[in-house]
Amino acid sequence: MTFKLICLPLLVLGLSLTPLAAQQSSKSKSKDRFREKTEIGNLRVYSANAINTEGSDNCPVFFQNGIVYTPGLAMQMPLQYSMLDASGLPSAPFRFDVKVNFPLSLQAASFSRDGQTAFFTCAVMPQSATDFSGMKYRIYTAQRAAKGWSELVELPINGDGFSCLHASLSADSRTLYFASDRPGGYGGMDIWKAELGADGAWGEPVNLGNAVNTDKNEDFPFISQENVLYFSSNGRPTTSGGYDIFSFDPTSPAPAVVNLGEPFNTRDDDFGFVLSDDGTYGFFVSNRPGGMGMTDIYSFSIAK
Repeated sequence: MTFKLICLPLLVLGLSLTPLAAQQSSKSKSKDRFREKTEIGNLRVYSANAINTEGSDNCPVFFQNGIVYTPGLAMQMPLQYSMLDASGLPSAPFRFDVKVNFPLSLQAASFSRDGQTAFFTCAVMPQSATDFSGMKYRIYTAQRAAKGWSELVELPINGDGFSCLHASLSADSRTLYFASDRPGGYGGMDIWKAELGADGAWGEPVNLGNAVNTDKNEDFPFISQENVLYFSSNGRPTTSGGYDIFSFDPTSPAPAVVNLGEPFNTRDDDFGFVLSDDGTYGFFVSNRPGGMGMTDIYSFSIAK
């Protein structure tokens, strides 16, 4: 089947967003309130308004000394890069120039710990399609080059008739976690993984099973330096409302999915969690009241 590539705001299956006008009336905020924060014990959460817009800002990931993220006006703007200041907070962003031969601005990105390998999510649809009903997502990879990045290569985990998106690579670069609604899952979107073989090829995807996945949606996987999986779900009984952020440590004596609770989770949608390798700070996304747009990026720090 022949596909054409298109540039659209990143898909979040099952995510219902409040209309922008209604949100602005209840959570108007200006950028000079960048350091407004929530504190619970040794945890502080900041709204990263230096990079948030009136649209849907999402998918923050670490890269070098900052973050790469999908801007709210994804149809008009490419991926953005924001350096972190001395306090670990995002500064004014600029274009993340991938410099690859690709016919559109890329969607969500993620990177290996050494910054040499990138994974990008992009939308595809059949050439014959007349609307977006057949739209699916696929994951591509590229290697860092002397100038920019190598040509994009589509991963073999993709296929016709389903989506693969939001890749996260383990610290040893041997396991790739991603979300997909491919056949063999438990519900809508599930969390899957693929192992890198000795021959350098990605193996057949494996579903993480019903210890993680439900009959609804699990998405936005992130695998930490300590091999703890973070993801969002709207199908677990402990969900506060919409999507909540959860963790799962497969190495613990009694592995169990744990709701991160407040202030990460609210009655609204909370997702896109990433954590620094030292475990002291990170980012996530939410459409909670008090933001600038449809979804905002938030920074958090944990005092030790």
